[in-house]
Amino acid sequence: MAGNGASPVSASRPPYIVIEADAADHLEDTLDGSDIPICEAIEGDNYKLEGRTTRTFWDSPKAPEYEWEIWPDDRNITLTELRRSFLATYRTPQSQAVADRVFGQLKSELGDTIGKNEIDRFQQILTDQAVHLDAGGIIINNNIDSGGNLAIKLKKPGLTRESIRARVLPYDTYKTMPDLELTFEVPVPGEPNAYYEFTITRPDGVAGKVVGMFPAVTKLVFPQNGGNVVAHWDMVSHPEAQRLIDQFKPDLARAMSRAGITTNLDEYADTFKKELTSVRNVFGSVSYDPQTGIFIYQQSAQVSWKPPSDSFIIRPLLQVALHYAGDPRAEAKAKIPCWMSEDDGPMEKDFFYAPAFK
Repeated sequence: MAGNGASPVSASRPPYIVIEADAADHLEDTLDGSDIPICEAIEGDNYKLEGRTTRTFWDSPKAPEYEWEIWPDDRNITLTELRRSFLATYRTPQSQAVADRVFGQLKSELGDTIGKNEIDRFQQILTDQAVHLDAGGIIINNNIDSGGNLAIKLKKPGLTRESIRARVLPYDTYKTMPDLELTFEVPVPGEPNAYYEFTITRPDGVAGKVVGMFPAVTKLVFPQNGGNVVAHWDMVSHPEAQRLIDQFKPDLARAMSRAGITTNLDEYADTFKKELTSVRNVFGSVSYDPQTGIFIYQQSAQVSWKPPSDSFIIRPLLQVALHYAGDPRAEAKAKIPCWMSEDDGPMEKDFFYAPAFK
């Protein structure tokens, strides 16, 4: 497939692909029906890409009637245009090299001219998941409604277990996530690779005033022989969490001071303990394959209140995943193209999720 080493662009072949006249309408319909950002760039939906690209392929009701000699560019997709579309879609340094590889595979499999029966394969090559990851896209397996599970996959070559661990701790993600009011960790006594993580989630804006806080205490472990698993965490029981809040109240006080929380310590701790039951269960993990560069963040959470939309959960967890992977987009306001599966359904559409709210 395109993500596994397709043929490079050959200097001896034309740096463009011609869409045959009887295939032009079919290609336009296929690209338009996909709602995938790279397809929208190829199609020429410049407004959807915030003006970052000009058209690559632009069909017209009169396309089958065009004469090649009169309208030589109407059904061409040039290498330059493909590079521009990938860069406009993914906005990553590696995106144009991926465009070269895709162009080479299109040439190798489909030739210099693409007919009507080859359009579906054209789109398959263009939107291959490996291509998407290589160019800087993200894959999200969303099973929030059916079980509270979410998995976020991205490609980040060159990471190490140590570099990931250094971003997992200190547990201070409240600094970059508006829905986190307070986070901190303390070492588990007698377990050098384990930590208790204290989290208070309070939805941003009006929702936070309505539903209040969602606190949890989890046990984070860095396994020494866990294969690709760098870290995993599980929620401690509510009675144990209440005991730990009391045991580590001085740490809670210091965390409140860092977060700018001026509520009375005893009052805040009592609310923390009282509201623990609003989070019924939570567990997750971070894994990394150094051979492929694939980074996966997974979390499952069940709470007493259903958020208004999956994006309420996906957006902040996407930002956490990017932070743990050392991806600079965690701190940026740029939107990222994401493959999305809905509750074990097929990955048919891409959605843009902005990891930064403000």
